[in-house]
Amino acid sequence: MKKYIFLLLLFVCIKSEIYGQRPQQFELRIVPEVSFPLGNFSQVANTGIGGSLKGSYSFKSPGHLLLSIGYQNFGIKTLVPGVSSQYTIIPLMLGYRHDIKRVFLESQVGAGLYTLKAKNGAASATDSNVNFTYSQSIGYDFGNYELLMRYQSGSLKGSDRLNVLGIGMNFSF
Repeated sequence: MKKYIFLLLLFVCIKSEIYGQRPQQFELRIVPEVSFPLGNFSQVANTGIGGSLKGSYSFKSPGHLLLSIGYQNFGIKTLVPGVSSQYTIIPLMLGYRHDIKRVFLESQVGAGLYTLKAKNGAASATDSNVNFTYSQSIGYDFGNYELLMRYQSGSLKGSDRLNVLGIGMNFSF
């Protein structure tokens, strides 16, 4: 295991040294994230974990076109004794990123697959739907990685919304 971690770190260092001075048009980012439910969603959901895979195409200006797909998993607080449940969100979004020196701003819109799974012994139930989703992010570029804070909101049936505040790191490849 240590050997693989060492090789990964060596790859990142070599990649940074070779490509550090050359502007790239396309970047792939892996974004692990911790998500905190907000509003009514925080009454039923625990803190979630997940991440996303984000492609970025750079223009000659400080702008980038983004395409991302993510996965977020939230445990549900015990509402009914003996029933365990979880909520997952899989957002697929298109967006724009603007760099201002080391600070960046991102806006994304798209669709999210929202799934609630519940299990009670041998019985289980699942409810899924696809709805409009958007996010706003602000972050800081440290060079080989970026720290970001993201607000994401998705509309559900009727006027219900799932709002999330995510804290994550972008790792570029």
